[in-house]
Amino acid sequence: MKQIKTSLFIILLASCIWSCGNNKENDLPDTSEKEYILNAEVTNKANGTAEVNNSDKRITVRNIKKKEGWHNVRIKLTLAQFVYMIDPLQQENEYNLTGRNIRIKVRYGAAGGKEIAYDISIEEAGENEVDPQTKGWTETTEFGPLPEGIRIYMSPDELLGKKVRACIAVVDMVKGHKFVIHGGEVDGLRTPDDFYEEKKSPLIINGSYFYSTWNVGLLVKNGKFIRANSREVARKGPDGTDVTYYPTRGVFGLTQDGTYRVDWVYTLDNITYGYPQPSPVVPGQTPPPPPSSAYPAEGEEMTWQDAIGAGPVLVKNSEIRNTWQEEILDDEGGIQPNNNHPRTAIGITETLKMIYFVCEGRNATPDVPGMTTGNVAEIMLELGCTDALNLDGGGSTCMIVNGKQTIKTSNTNGAQRAVATVLAIE
Repeated sequence: MKQIKTSLFIILLASCIWSCGNNKENDLPDTSEKEYILNAEVTNKANGTAEVNNSDKRITVRNIKKKEGWHNVRIKLTLAQFVYMIDPLQQENEYNLTGRNIRIKVRYGAAGGKEIAYDISIEEAGENEVDPQTKGWTETTEFGPLPEGIRIYMSPDELLGKKVRACIAVVDMVKGHKFVIHGGEVDGLRTPDDFYEEKKSPLIINGSYFYSTWNVGLLVKNGKFIRANSREVARKGPDGTDVTYYPTRGVFGLTQDGTYRVDWVYTLDNITYGYPQPSPVVPGQTPPPPPSSAYPAEGEEMTWQDAIGAGPVLVKNSEIRNTWQEEILDDEGGIQPNNNHPRTAIGITETLKMIYFVCEGRNATPDVPGMTTGNVAEIMLELGCTDALNLDGGGSTCMIVNGKQTIKTSNTNGAQRAVATVLAIE
């Protein structure tokens, strides 16, 4: 009898211990902000990445091209403490993501605990879509929280054989962000910080070239034409005397049909024409005819919603162009395209990722010389840009994220230069 009582006591004690442990786990704090899934990793697709959003209960798989197969994407999940898989049972599984979302379930706590469902979806990658991290860029959150679809990356220590310090912002325009140009309507200069204090845009880079206190590049804002690119430039001709050339120069913008693009343009009689190829200007040689509706070939009247002129065009239709010679953006004009300097550029990918690029130069960070426009063209193409345009650089180069400067300027004491325009995302 004593032995039976002892056995019953042991069973009851074990049951109590299990029950207490079970209750303790089920009594864990219930919060929708908890990170139930800590990490997701694509393990069988070389360029595939996965991001967990615990607030929206979503796992997004990116950078897998359709031709690589979306039907057997293997994903490995890392779960938080006291979180268990329910459906499926394993933390690493293959999923068929072709044309549909997949729902999985985890449980927070022991048997009977809270069940949470997550949707797994794929974000299609275009043929030229690139994850900057596969190119050595490191995503950073040091500039604070940003709206969904805006990511900031810092460069590796070296690019194209040069020591470099650069920053890019990658903005998913499909998420409803707006490309905005601040400034330029009237004469006057302000620093990027000044623009931020006024507009509070989460992302700002310096914009076009300027002279004295006014913007000198084409400018269209909210469908209103404000200013044209420079129409003529004087350089030495074949006989050594000054000759007038009429270059077609680069523009980046959003057309009224909703397309982001880069073009070589020329404004004539208040009509701006865009061309698939630049006018074949070569300083020192006989000037070609002034641009018109018929020359260069296949010109079309442009109807911009928002656009800014600068140059040279770096990338067009996924090809490096770097047409500084045709645009007469040479040493004499101050661009010094083949020398190392701080640079700023903007580009767009085929899946509507807008890329803002800035790099340091002139040894603002020791031994960081800067980049040529050709270097920047290579980098923008490597990052997946189908079109890209060089913007004002040198002492103007600056990127502001949440009011914080991402790289050093090349000016005395690191001061920001006052500029005529900035480009922003809202």
